[in-house]
Amino acid sequence: MHVDLMDLEFAIEFTSSDYSFDNEAYVDSETGKIYYSGDDIEEELPEDIFENDKYLLIPTKHDLDLGKRVALEFAAEVIPDELNNVYHMFGSRGAYSRFKSLLHSLECTEKWYAFENKAMRDAVIEWCKEHSIQYKIHEINNTP
Repeated sequence: MHVDLMDLEFAIEFTSSDYSFDNEAYVDSETGKIYYSGDDIEEELPEDIFENDKYLLIPTKHDLDLGKRVALEFAAEVIPDELNNVYHMFGSRGAYSRFKSLLHSLECTEKWYAFENKAMRDAVIEWCKEHSIQYKIHEINNTP
């Protein structure tokens, strides 16, 4: 069974979206099914989800180091004149808000989202390889 990378990316967004860290997601490494757990989720979890090694806890963006590191890599590659500024932004709270305002002012928000999406995809593929999870890449067909 193969897990769709888009489904894993969605699960990572889910686990990363709750500031109380109550959202979790697990993937069944044998079937590829993803289970969600959180305050607003009414899905039944398998009884053995916490004991059986076939269920893997899906990481958060923080676990995959998809925050400050990715923003700094983007700055170094795309807006190198702003690298020091971006580095200092991430030294205090509210960094992403200031970072996104900078991106907007430089008209490179779309480039950032493409860069961030690629970093996410690369990290998910690496995570799958580390955990011997077979995956498939769901391509979106934009042709009419």
